[in-house]
Amino acid sequence: NKERIEVGIDSLAVDVNTLHIKTSVPGATVVIKINGAEIDTITTDGFGTFAKGLDAKLQGGQRVVLEAHKDGYNDGKFRTIVR
Repeated sequence: NKERIEVGIDSLAVDVNTLHIKTSVPGATVVIKINGAEIDTITTDGFGTFAKGLDAKLQGGQRVVLEAHKDGYNDGKFRTIVR
């Protein structure tokens, strides 16, 4: 039984222009999608964090999805709609 990676974002809201991503496992690869479009793939640091600047501020109603992966763990997924 493998541990599932927990992945999420601190302080997600309208007008945010930086995603502060956290994973339960350091060094996880995270695919970032906004409204279905892949905007980047990042790797979290030794603390399981990464700050991703965005080209435009988030707007209400946008769907944000994070898909986390690391060998030896079950993939994790986070999804929400910006409010």
